[in-house]
Amino acid sequence: MVQTYGSFFFWNQIWNNVGGSHALAEHSVSISPSATLRGGWQVGGGHAQLFRIRSRALYEIDHSAISRCADRGDRYRAFVVPPPEKNEWGGSLRMTTPTFRHFSGAASITQSQVPIFREAAPGTSSRIDGALDLRPTNAVRSSLSFSRSHRA
Repeated sequence: MVQTYGSFFFWNQIWNNVGGSHALAEHSVSISPSATLRGGWQVGGGHAQLFRIRSRALYEIDHSAISRCADRGDRYRAFVVPPPEKNEWGGSLRMTTPTFRHFSGAASITQSQVPIFREAAPGTSSRIDGALDLRPTNAVRSSLSFSRSHRA
């Protein structure tokens, strides 16, 4: 049933070398197994764990805007950059058809936890992709693709 199989392991760290802190900015660990089944069907997936720190530079305050609000008597509150997003998990699944005489296709789905940087909030990301390659004659080739991405 299984003709070939394998897996890719990935470990990545990005360090912030600005100033004297040399702190960890991002970290990810993932595993992506895959297999080719009898007949040429391919299946695969992935599982990842991520860690991200928000940069304070993204949230610098426009002090002139604050003083204009204070002059009008408006209330304002100082924004506090939230702590790092730890233990964010993600996963994916994909399948590819064999190359048939007149068509081949692929589909994938991905779901993960992600930081929404501008709002400084945790979020989720979902994505569905599909592709269909058509070969109705020896001279005609056509390809259709679909992608839907959503963040919340």
